[in-house]
Amino acid sequence: LLMEQGEWTKAYQQFHMAEGKKQDKPGENLLLQGISAFYAKMPKKAEQALIKAAKFEKYNEKANLWLEQLAL
Repeated sequence: LLMEQGEWTKAYQQFHMAEGKKQDKPGENLLLQGISAFYAKMPKKAEQALIKAAKFEKYNEKANLWLEQLAL
């Protein structure tokens, strides 16, 4: 919901707080954390989350596409 409202920093904080806690989809959390950090203009935090997300096979391709956006 925070992402839909454009509350990127708040969204990042929520995803970051969830990291490390028991989750059904930790890769998805990391991907969304990275995306929200990207839009919140926190490139280092975005990169860190997206690199972790890329380690999950299901999210590898999407995470790498976002990492390419960071490099632009």
